[in-house]
Amino acid sequence: FPRAIAPSQLGVYPLVNKDGIDKKARKIHEQLLDEGFTAELDETGSIGRRYARADEAGVPLGITVDYDTMTDNSVTIRDRDSWRQVRTPIKSLSELLHKYFQRKIDFEDLGTYLTA
Repeated sequence: FPRAIAPSQLGVYPLVNKDGIDKKARKIHEQLLDEGFTAELDETGSIGRRYARADEAGVPLGITVDYDTMTDNSVTIRDRDSWRQVRTPIKSLSELLHKYFQRKIDFEDLGTYLTA
């Protein structure tokens, strides 16, 4: 689905379901819902399986909450189509995502690129 008509705009994924990462993911998920986004929280299976399920369902962006999130208050955003990933501060997340879905910015403007 194109991002404008995707049934769900975002997937939120804790890297692991321990060490407070799962709780942080739930909090971010709730904040995104409060900001008007359609977002799914997926805590089951490996992160790769979560990405695959979201890709199959047509979810344009995945938000991954990991150990770095707990120390630097940033998340990884993954693009469904290119599999590119950027790192974005949580405090800027909602504003940047609104601009992205309004087509005011492109994926590369969402954060700092991560390399494999």
